[in-house]
Amino acid sequence: MNHSLLDIEPCNPPATQKAVELTSLPETPAALDVYPHPILRRIGLGLGFFAIAILGAFIGAIWVSRYLPLTQPVDATVWNDSFQQQQSLLQEIDSKLQLQSAAIEDLQKPVRTTVVSDEKTQQLHLEILQFKNQMKAQLQEVQQQWSSLGAKLEADLKSRDQELAWVHYQLATSYLDQRRPLEAITELQKALRLTPGNPLMWNQLGYCYLEADDVTRAIQAFQEYVRLNPEAANAHDSLADGYRRAGKLAMAEEEYRKALQLAPTLGSAHYGLGQVYEQMGRTRLARAQYERYISLCNGASNEWAIRAQERLQTLRNF
Repeated sequence: MNHSLLDIEPCNPPATQKAVELTSLPETPAALDVYPHPILRRIGLGLGFFAIAILGAFIGAIWVSRYLPLTQPVDATVWNDSFQQQQSLLQEIDSKLQLQSAAIEDLQKPVRTTVVSDEKTQQLHLEILQFKNQMKAQLQEVQQQWSSLGAKLEADLKSRDQELAWVHYQLATSYLDQRRPLEAITELQKALRLTPGNPLMWNQLGYCYLEADDVTRAIQAFQEYVRLNPEAANAHDSLADGYRRAGKLAMAEEEYRKALQLAPTLGSAHYGLGQVYEQMGRTRLARAQYERYISLCNGASNEWAIRAQERLQTLRNF
């Protein structure tokens, strides 16, 4: 089909049509609001400041814990000042030792010299020998100072440990008097970490375990007490108490007899042996031990003497 040029519509729309199309488009905002609501912004800032405060408190607590001691014993300031002075002196002596050792090593290296006359060579060797002797004398002096200072520091630390251990021991005794054996055991364990070879601590620990009805650990503590002090009658008496509580009557009798061999007038051993014989059904021997205990009390009236009188009266009725 043929069309004339007048019938063909132009490809470009007229200007008026463009204007209509542009005016009919929806309006777009000039800029999008990308910021959140003001309340959300305030909440975010608050949370940020709170997190910074928590972090600061945590760092402060760590810093304080590094410079504050866990326990504050008597005269702790004097001990700390003395310990710091001794440490600084040890560092100074150590630096001198290193310098002088380096100097002596340099002197011991072969010396490269040019060809000189015999007189100058002898003079140079003499000066080197004198210097080496001086260095050795100074080194020996520093080593002696180091040794004496180390011994003094070790003695001071040992004395401090003993005093701290005694504080823990007194606390444990107080807890045991209040029928709080678990707290007493904790304090005695702290004391034994400071003075592991103290027999008195092991004996008290054993009776704390007995109070807590832990007979197995009580016997272990009493055995350590006997190992540390085998010639002590009280050590065998304590171990016998542990065996008696565990129902090991034959072993208890043996330990009570060892205690009485070392100390024939040890009243607690006579009383304990009477209990063992009573549990064995050996009434006559039990009465004899109770009577011996009462005679050792010399008429004094105490809790154990009253108990011995009661047990003796009960056995006499049989």
